[in-house]
Amino acid sequence: MEPYKELIYQLSAQEENNKKAITDYIVSLNQTNTLFSKVLQSLMETSAANSQTLMSFIEKQSAYQLSQIECLKQQNIQLQFQVNQLQLQVNALQEGHESTKLQCSNLIKEMDKQNTNDSFVQSPI
Repeated sequence: MEPYKELIYQLSAQEENNKKAITDYIVSLNQTNTLFSKVLQSLMETSAANSQTLMSFIEKQSAYQLSQIECLKQQNIQLQFQVNQLQLQVNALQEGHESTKLQCSNLIKEMDKQNTNDSFVQSPI
């Protein structure tokens, strides 16, 4: 029975060593789990902060772009007004040009008429 006692003793010691190894492994897993939880929490906080920063940046950019768009709209309105004013001036100049051409044409006709009626220009009969 002596060999069995030795075997039982060895198996019991081996079982205790296995239990200790399992317990140590569980403790290690728990520590790793705790560490991963802290890292995950930190990442979540960083992600939330980054999201907030990004949203703030987007809001500021959107507001800036909207103000730029409004400014460009106002400039466009002013430019359109200037274009309309220039078009009116061009139209007035064209009308003046046409009127001047007509006056010149009438003046030339009148001069031609006077020249043909002028006795000094007429040939003697």
